[in-house]
Amino acid sequence: MGWSMRHIKKYIVLLMFSSSIMAVEQVRTIPPQAKSDGSHGYYIGLLTLALEKTRDQYGPFTLKFSRPLQQGRALVELKYNRRIDVYWAGTSIERERTLRAIRIPLLKGLLGYRQFIIDKSKLSMFSKINTLQDLKLFKACQGAHWPDSDILENAGLQVIRNPIFDNIFKQLNAGRCDYFPRGVSEGGAEVAVLKTRYPNFIWYQRLILYYPFAPCVRLVVASNY
Repeated sequence: MGWSMRHIKKYIVLLMFSSSIMAVEQVRTIPPQAKSDGSHGYYIGLLTLALEKTRDQYGPFTLKFSRPLQQGRALVELKYNRRIDVYWAGTSIERERTLRAIRIPLLKGLLGYRQFIIDKSKLSMFSKINTLQDLKLFKACQGAHWPDSDILENAGLQVIRNPIFDNIFKQLNAGRCDYFPRGVSEGGAEVAVLKTRYPNFIWYQRLILYYPFAPCVRLVVASNY
């Protein structure tokens, strides 16, 4: 079903409320996961735009950032209407049992197209990868609570999980995993931000790892409002 701008604005605004429909005064959400979080500004900009466009209808607002929350904890806080009112994340069957899914693909499916952050010392090894079977010989760095991690494991790929976003880069740098799959709109910016800390990281674009994440939930809200 096609979405008009009127519908999109309506559903984004509905995400703000965890108990009842009222004038927006304060909207709580998460800060960047780390300095390397290159996508945070996009989502905050989108949220701000939606609130600005509907200010006349729903009233003035302020954005407030919680303390840093890893994805698993953020979803718990959202479920119980604590600390945050709106959050963006990939979906899973388990998440949709307790949270209401708002089905607007904020990246138009790009999140399902993954390229790799790798250490340039492994460039020759990755240049020999031509099939998914070849990739299974290598270990992916992933978030502990990300649905992507389950998707990769179900495809037979090796996954090393970490709950803290910034520590994933530390694991990659230490050689505990071989590549960090990032959305095609994310990885290049993250490598640029991390250039001083990790000068050997490169954004490897020869391969694209794809899984259908276009209909995924990028915004999730509690179902008990």
